[in-house]
Amino acid sequence: MTFLSSVFPANIDHQLAHIKRSIYLHKNGVVSESIESKGIRYAKNYGVSMPDLKQMSQILPHEAALAQRLWEEKIRETMLLATILYPSEMMDLSKARLWMKDINNIELAEQAARNLFSKAPDAEAMIAVWIQSDDSWQQSTALITAAYCIEQLSSDALSRIDEQTLAVKKDTAYEIYWAVALYLKKRGGIDRKSAQRILRQIGKFKDSSHLSERYIFEEVSTILCYQFDL
Repeated sequence: MTFLSSVFPANIDHQLAHIKRSIYLHKNGVVSESIESKGIRYAKNYGVSMPDLKQMSQILPHEAALAQRLWEEKIRETMLLATILYPSEMMDLSKARLWMKDINNIELAEQAARNLFSKAPDAEAMIAVWIQSDDSWQQSTALITAAYCIEQLSSDALSRIDEQTLAVKKDTAYEIYWAVALYLKKRGGIDRKSAQRILRQIGKFKDSSHLSERYIFEEVSTILCYQFDL
């Protein structure tokens, strides 16, 4: 699928208009409605798929100024593109805090964490700050970020995150226990020994009367048992 012409404008305002026009031309109403039906809200949502956005990003300049402008548009597709185009080495804790103010759904939290925050030099600092927050989106984004840079985190950081995930509140928000499950799947997925340890720790959640704990058990045990034939 061709998104952009081979001649790309140098002026950032023209670049932005060029990208938005391409997004509009490839809108998908069915996908847009499906996203909205899941409670995911954006100022505008054209339903362009992530694979298509990644294809588009391959011929776009990976520059902080353009990515920042795309993020500020508050359009689903421009925000997702921004997480890919912003140079990870330039994303520090202070900038990430500003971006965090706009994160209010799992799709955006996961893409920002996966494409950008987890690759940033300050990733461990971001996780340490956000995981202690009372804000559910900061907590969940911290866990998602940790999941995607798990092999780069220090043992002390991993121990603190492990403790936090296993002490999840029973009435916690969906985005938090979704992120907890993702983190534990990645943590247990390191090797067979790690998987067995995680499964022992979440065993108490199996017959819990709380949806959050049952969800974590079912999601994590299904993946780890299949991955390691346990």
